Formats: sequence, C-alpha cells, structure tokens
Amino acid sequence: MDEEEYERAAMLAEKYLDFQVLVDICQKTNNREKLNSYIEKFSDQGFSKFLFTWYIREHKQASLVQHCNERGGEQLVPLLSEQPSLSWLHDLALRQYRQAADTLTGLAQQETQLLQRKKSQLSLAKLALLASPDPCPGLEELNSALTLIAYQEQLPSTLLTSYGYDSDNMRLFSPSELIKLYISDENPASDDCITFTTALDVLSYVEHEQDRDELNSEIWTKAVLKDSWIDMDPNSPQSVVQQMFIFRLIDLCILRRCEDMVPSIEDLLACEELATLKENSTFLYLLQVGYEHFTKHTVMAM
Repeated sequence: MDEEEYERAAMLAEKYLDFQVLVDICQKTNNREKLNSYIEKFSDQGFSKFLFTWYIREHKQASLVQHCNERGGEQLVPLLSEQPSLSWLHDLALRQYRQAADTLTGLAQQETQLLQRKKSQLSLAKLALLASPDPCPGLEELNSALTLIAYQEQLPSTLLTSYGYDSDNMRLFSPSELIKLYISDENPASDDCITFTTALDVLSYVEHEQDRDELNSEIWTKAVLKDSWIDMDPNSPQSVVQQMFIFRLIDLCILRRCEDMVPSIEDLLACEELATLKENSTFLYLLQVGYEHFTKHTVMAM
C-alpha cells in the first residue's frame, strides 16, 4: 500500500473506531506521532487501553515501556500498575528506585515456580534499593531471601539429577524440600557435618513452628543414623563419641554458637525412627556419654 491508500484506510478506521486497523497502520508506517494523536483523540473511547493490550498481546513489552517513557505515552502509564512485571522498568527510567525495588520485591515474594526468575527479581530489587537515595529498609530481608536462593544453588548437580530435576531450568524448592534434599542419603555431601549445619540454617526459613520442630527432629535423627552404634566399642567411650557424626555436628553447633538447635537427649530418644536403636544398651550408653561431653563444652563456652 502507498501513502495515499494508508490515509484512506485510516480515515475509514477512524470513522468506525477500528482501533486494530489504526494501530496496524501506525506500526507499518512507523508513525509514533500519529499513534500518539489517536491516544489523545480517542481517549474517551478507550484507545489507550486497546493499545496497551495490543502491546502485551503482541509480546512487545519493551516497546510498551519505551512508549510510556516518551512524550505522548502518558495515558499508558497508569495502566502499567496492572502489569507489575513491567512497571518497575518504567520506575527505573524515572529514577524512582524505591518504587521499583518494592515492585520487584513483591514479584519475588509471589514467585513460586522458577529459581532463576526469583533470583533475578531479588537481585534487581537489591540493586534498585541500593540506588535509592532514601534509607534502605528491606535490604536485610532481600539478603536473607538471596541466601536461601544460594542454599539451593549449592546443591550438588548429581543429587538433582538423581531426582530427575532439570538443573538448567530449576524449579524453586521450599525450605522444607531443601532440608530434606540436604540430608538425603542420595546427597554425596551428606556425610559432611557442614551439610547438616546448612540444613539447620535453612530451618529458620520454615514458616510454621510445628514444621520446624519436625524437620529439626528429622535432621538429628539422620545424624544419629549416620553411624552403626551397635558395632562401637563401649570400653573407650570418650574416643568413640568424638568420632561419631552426631557429636561432631554438635561440636560444630557449639563453635557456631547455635547450641539451642541441639535437641535434648529426651527429645532425641522420643523420635520414632530410633525406637529400635534405643533398646540397645551400647547406643544408650554412648549417647549419654556424648551428651555429657556436649553439656561440659557448652558450659565452658559460656
């Protein structure tokens, strides 16, 4: 079509309020000025809403944000509130860093599917917050959320593969799922006490107290079962307990000053998974010796 034909088509589209044709003509002729004139001319007929929806439908989000930032696109800006995944870009263009950070933080809180998307939202929110001239409340919460992301990223790829997870398109795990993965027998790093201290760290992200208590019990039960207690020599208990997984884990907790995460011996023995083991006298004796050692070191550390 030549210019004259476009003009005739536009006249008809204006007459019958065919917004689709008007937008198509402006796009094909690359006439942003004309498009802005339609926004103004048909403001009462909902042209700006139609144009906004068209940008989204055609996957032209970048063009939409750019248009909002230009003169003539002012009527599109209020509609951005319906699209927080885009509105933060407009906020950045206007140097409204605090508002951009708040929007990105909200998006991250709602993200429950993809790890990388949540990480990007949190990282951008942190950068926007740091760029804001205002004080930075919320920075600690963002750092905490990014730490949880890092815990998931530290999971061995072999572990993820064994469970059939796609490491290139990783879904977001809940704190409870993370803990179970860290202490699972399939985790090649689960024989390291540091791995269990990480699981204990993740406990603080578990929302409900009952769930935290149950997971804490599961962590310590797993720690107990790392050793074959029945085969241990009860005649040299001090040297034996110092080599056992659970007491090495307890020592780490003492060093990290998080002794409150260590369950009492009574709570530990109440775990159903240890029902058979607690009938063994060697187990009970070594456990008692180990806890006495733990209590002694806790007092010395105070």
